[in-house]
Amino acid sequence: MQNSNSLLLQEDNFIGISGLIGAGKTTLATELGKIMNLPVYFEPVIENEYLEDFYRDPKRYSFSLQIYLLNTRFRQHQQILWNGKGGIQDRTLYEVLLLIYSHFLIIFVLLCRILFSPKCCSKMETWMRESTRRT
Repeated sequence: MQNSNSLLLQEDNFIGISGLIGAGKTTLATELGKIMNLPVYFEPVIENEYLEDFYRDPKRYSFSLQIYLLNTRFRQHQQILWNGKGGIQDRTLYEVLLLIYSHFLIIFVLLCRILFSPKCCSKMETWMRESTRRT
């Protein structure tokens, strides 16, 4: 069995960091990259062509910004996998998938309320609440 230090220093580690704005994801990713000698993939800020538009008109550009970020994370994810050397990502695809899943459940409950009887709906809502607690 390998010790924890040798696991940390493996070249093919893929680490994804998640957190709120200002939580320290970039700092953590940078420090881990130095310690583990892994490339770090940051969320684009300066080269983000939608960020300025988003801050000027969030309602209009929020979807475009999210698609841009999703595409960027996907490309980074693929690059980490294909280069075979591992890497650290300060935002990941998995966060987006969890967000999509939670929105799907909300839409499901709303449709349930519209299409089905309250008795059936309460069973569905109970199932939804229980399934989200497990994840």
